[in-house]
Amino acid sequence: DDYTWSVTLSKDETKAYVADGNNGLVVLDISDSTNPTQIAHFDTGSVNNVTLSKDETKAYVADEDNGLVILDISDPTNPTQIAHFDTDGYAYSVTLSKDETKAYVADGHKGLVILDISNPTNPTQIAHFDTDGYAISVTLSKDETKAYVADGFNGVVILDINNPAN
Repeated sequence: DDYTWSVTLSKDETKAYVADGNNGLVVLDISDSTNPTQIAHFDTGSVNNVTLSKDETKAYVADEDNGLVILDISDPTNPTQIAHFDTDGYAYSVTLSKDETKAYVADGHKGLVILDISNPTNPTQIAHFDTDGYAISVTLSKDETKAYVADGFNGVVILDINNPAN
């Protein structure tokens, strides 16, 4: 069964990018909010969260079983995969650094994974911090020196990410 996890809107609010669980990423035209229509679908596996690049040409998808999947959405009606990085856990959410060179992935029982995405066709792991709980989401402080991880029964874990490699 499909289970919708999250929705991200385009800046002009004419498109909705839906993390639709086992149905993958679904793109809806919502320019007429009384009649949303599906304009695209990309099955990556089990999508929990999607974050768009500032220029809205890339979608960073937290795919539970496949880790971080990076899609080219420059044509929202035809998303195509650029790359993916299979994390060791279950990717639940992804947050980008302001300069979009790093992706912070809440990776379930494996904690927080930090990836270098400066070359989106070849994401590489910078660091990993195994929290004691189950990392479901991550938010960065405004100055990007701390990562706040929602860690299930373990509560909120605050990590110093001044030096992401350590």
